[in-house]
Amino acid sequence: MNHLSADEIINLAKRTVNKEPYSPLERDQMLHLRECRECYDVFCGALMVEDMFSSEGSLIMGLHSQKCSAKRERVAGSSGKDEDGLLAVLRVSKGHGDSLEDIIMEQIRQEDAKICFAPVHDDITRGAGGNEARSLRFEDESEAETFVLLDNEEHAMVLQVKLESLNCREVEISICRSGCEDIIIPVKYSAGLAKGIVLDLPNTDFEIRIRRK
Repeated sequence: MNHLSADEIINLAKRTVNKEPYSPLERDQMLHLRECRECYDVFCGALMVEDMFSSEGSLIMGLHSQKCSAKRERVAGSSGKDEDGLLAVLRVSKGHGDSLEDIIMEQIRQEDAKICFAPVHDDITRGAGGNEARSLRFEDESEAETFVLLDNEEHAMVLQVKLESLNCREVEISICRSGCEDIIIPVKYSAGLAKGIVLDLPNTDFEIRIRRK
């Protein structure tokens, strides 16, 4: 199959964000994304844009514009918080460069994890054998609708959790940095999914923590 056109990729992104069924042709196009790095990179960018400008994403964008960043709150007593509700912890380590190759995202505290993240198409998202990629995606090994998508160029992140698979109704997503206040990410709920968008990721190493509320 040749490369998908921009209109075809945008259509796939819209259907994915809106959770609309794919036609047989669109299913073939989605399979093509698994094999084509160039189309996959464009799809990731389109997916993030559609996410941000959906009805849910627009609300978060509005909060961001009013305060030049997503609303930040201190996690009350975070240092002594009960760890029983912890679902997953991801550590994002940044090297000295600005490319995606300099970023390492890995899951830690694996023994406590209720979500088991794994990189998706690692050779594709990291741009092997071609132009440099811009996004890094991790998915739950047993539930593809639970994922983290990190856009290096935009310093942005989309994190989505399917609640049904975790048997919970709400989650808390936070960004934690050494010596800094924790940042609580605004979460929107729709169709059994919890979704948080961060538009100004830290330039230093940080952890992403997902808890059951």
